[in-house]
Amino acid sequence: MKAPFFILAIDIGHVFAFVDSQPNFDDAGILAFSIAIVCAILAFIYPRRPWLWALAIGIWIPIQSLIHNGGAGSLIAIAFALVGAYLGSLARKSLGGANQSTS
Repeated sequence: MKAPFFILAIDIGHVFAFVDSQPNFDDAGILAFSIAIVCAILAFIYPRRPWLWALAIGIWIPIQSLIHNGGAGSLIAIAFALVGAYLGSLARKSLGGANQSTS
C-alpha cells in the first residue's frame, strides 16, 4: 500500500466526519454512498487489504459520534465502508483474472 493514498484516505475520512457533524446536514444516505464509493475506488487501486481502506475512511464518523453524542448508531458507517472496499477489491481481482485468462 502506498503511504500517500493511505494519508489521503484518512483525510477523506476526516472530511466525511466533519460533514456528518454539521448541524444542518441530514443526508446520511448520500454520505453513506460516498463512503462506499471512495472505499471502492481505493480498494480497486490497491486491492490487497480492503479492510484497511474501510477503517481509514469509515472509522472517523463513529469516533466523532461517540465523543460528541455518546451514541453508537453511526457504526453503520464502517459497514458501508467495508462493503464498498470489498466490492472494489473484488472488482479489481475479477478484472485481473479475466485479463490473465484471455492472454
